[in-house]
Amino acid sequence: MAHYFDPDPEAEHSLRAFTEEVHGKLFRFISDAGTFSRNRLDFGSRQLVEAALDFVDFPAGAQVLDLGCGWGPVGTILASFHPQLKLSFCDINERALRQAMENFNNNCPDQEAQYYLSDGLSQVPFSFDYILLNPPIRAGKTVVYRLFAEAYASLNPGGKLLVVVQKKQGAKTTKDELERLFGSPDQVQDLARRAGYRVFSATKGISTP
Repeated sequence: MAHYFDPDPEAEHSLRAFTEEVHGKLFRFISDAGTFSRNRLDFGSRQLVEAALDFVDFPAGAQVLDLGCGWGPVGTILASFHPQLKLSFCDINERALRQAMENFNNNCPDQEAQYYLSDGLSQVPFSFDYILLNPPIRAGKTVVYRLFAEAYASLNPGGKLLVVVQKKQGAKTTKDELERLFGSPDQVQDLARRAGYRVFSATKGISTP
């Protein structure tokens, strides 16, 4: 069976266009078969980007990565509200990454972004100040925890990893793993909670634990 985290989905192409409203701004997206949540902005990704907009003070010029970007809603929405950011998109799914590029260009026509076809961050050459991740839970804990570790390694000192996870899909164990990885419970905060979803913000220490 094909999954949205497959590098090359076998499903026939089937483009869909739809709109989403976030914080009073309307976005137009196109998705394709073989990509995650192809019919709408999924609730977890909405919570992730809304928490970032509501609770994170992004400095001008910050390097931001939408990790596992799918068709690009999180990075695109964030960039629309914060055009001063330097956005990058990364996904293992080539079809999804193409849609992310198209959606970003359509919604943020005067902005630029970088795109990386990569399993995790293995093919991403830069470090980041912020990494946003709606993890591929269906890929399994081993894959998800590897993404956490790679994100940690790719953060600049003082950088933040923002992760959304549903309570019933392992919010507590996710927080435990982030606390272990980032070196202290003090480094991991609950950024937002809503309808069974939690958004965590994990900060990399200035000195590596």
